[in-house]
Amino acid sequence: MIFRNISFLILSMCLIVSAQGNDPSNGQDTAGNGMMTDTMEVVGTVQSVNLQDSMFVINTQEGTDTIYFNSETDFSAENADQILRLNAELRVKYVTEADRNVATLIEPATANGGTPQDTADTTPPSPDEPPVPPTPDEGTPPMPGE
Repeated sequence: MIFRNISFLILSMCLIVSAQGNDPSNGQDTAGNGMMTDTMEVVGTVQSVNLQDSMFVINTQEGTDTIYFNSETDFSAENADQILRLNAELRVKYVTEADRNVATLIEPATANGGTPQDTADTTPPSPDEPPVPPTPDEGTPPMPGE
């Protein structure tokens, strides 16, 4: 009776450990092919580009990442050399395959996020502050009849 209880307990523990090994939320390689299933995203400035090796280095707030691209990478431009330029601000989505960060999407950092002008302070002035009159554009020719 004791042997049966101990055997059942050991078998149950083995099944629990085995089932936890296939849990996608634990960050393990669940596909068994060296490919992580999570897609990561970074935004940063291109530090260097090597088109022959299909890779570039991007500086982000967290540090520096080396990103590879292949024929399956979706570029927002027609091809890599149009978007991968030194000092370009990019938004990159990638997955980890065999210890390499492989891009699934590369686009300008402002794509789907507005334009750089959108970051300006648009807070309305307080009621105590007088409004600032617009400055006339000196280079504009007068309209007919003025």
